[in-house]
Amino acid sequence: IVLVGGGVAMVLWALRRNRGERWRTLIERVLIRVPVLGSARTDIALSRLAGALGAQLQAGILVTEAWPTAAAASGSPLIRRTVSGWPPFLESGHTPSELVFASGVFPDLFSSMYASGEISGKLEEQLRWLTRHHEEEGFRKLRLASLWAPRIFYGLISLWVVFQILTIAGGYSATLHQLLDE
Repeated sequence: IVLVGGGVAMVLWALRRNRGERWRTLIERVLIRVPVLGSARTDIALSRLAGALGAQLQAGILVTEAWPTAAAASGSPLIRRTVSGWPPFLESGHTPSELVFASGVFPDLFSSMYASGEISGKLEEQLRWLTRHHEEEGFRKLRLASLWAPRIFYGLISLWVVFQILTIAGGYSATLHQLLDE
């Protein structure tokens, strides 16, 4: 428990001190591997991305100019780093939907909905749907994690307590057998 608390305190200190992009990337790499929390964090980042893209498109900003700002608004270093490499491809005539598909960073649902919105001319509508969908999914997964995390934590503590009790009882039993044999 002390080690976990110390680890959490160290991570919070590092984030509070704004240690830069490397820390945020490291945190994202670690959290993405946590079963429910990783996908919840990804969904929330995609929701922010879609919301920022939609708001900028409504304001009349070109989609090619909106992507870097929206990627920064997502809060995901992976998305920001991916999108930061797109300008040469966009200037050479590739569409954002092609780059979304090719990047491998975005889930199939996001890529497909974005591409269909781009082709049909209803990109803003698709982005609103993606914003809602990923926000709902992200918060649903966070609620699930907050429901099960304490149960798992208490279960692990209970197992540790049972192990300690059995260890003490085994030691006591061995001592009694040794005394009775003498």
